Amino acid sequence: MTTQRDEEKRRLREAREQLEAAKSVISELEGPRIRLRISRRKLARQKATQSEAAGAQAQAVDVSDLGTEPQDPVRKVLRVGEKPRLPEPSEVKRIYEEMPSLDQVAQALGRDRRAAAKALAAAGIDIKEDIAKQWDSGSSLRELHKRHGPGCDTISRWIKSTGREVQPRNANRQCDEALVVETYLKTRSANRCALAAGVSWEKARNILRKRGVWEK
Repeated sequence: MTTQRDEEKRRLREAREQLEAAKSVISELEGPRIRLRISRRKLARQKATQSEAAGAQAQAVDVSDLGTEPQDPVRKVLRVGEKPRLPEPSEVKRIYEEMPSLDQVAQALGRDRRAAAKALAAAGIDIKEDIAKQWDSGSSLRELHKRHGPGCDTISRWIKSTGREVQPRNANRQCDEALVVETYLKTRSANRCALAAGVSWEKARNILRKRGVWEK
């Protein structure tokens, strides 16, 4: 009899332990779900409260002045390939006085030589006449070429366009011949070589033949 009671107590104790274990598992599984439902409800209530507050604020706003605030100025952006505007003639003149070079003025203005010459003309500076005056002051064609950029033949033609004569400045024949060859290698034109060195076309051709660069 005692043995039977002990067995029943043991089985009852085991059943209670299993029940407690099951309750613990249920609590662990249901806990997060309950908390999630509570959090969702709280979030929904908060959103509803915020919406009501925003609606009330919108009703209280005076809309009579809407659109009267100045807009931010739009920055002007240059289009692709668009060149910046030229400065005032006085500024162009100042640039040339600081950098007396056609090439340097063209670079400063962001233009080619022709446009730079036009800008200088608008500023009251005749680049051809100015180069001719530099020639009168003793500058050679090579020096003027290095200073301003155009080839010696172009410099010579510009000087002649002002009514001046261009004669070889260097008595050294070797230097004159070097100028003829240098101009020919750049232009492939005997006429331009003769113009740059201030000699006849025949003489320029003979120099080129003697130097072995004449191709015709």
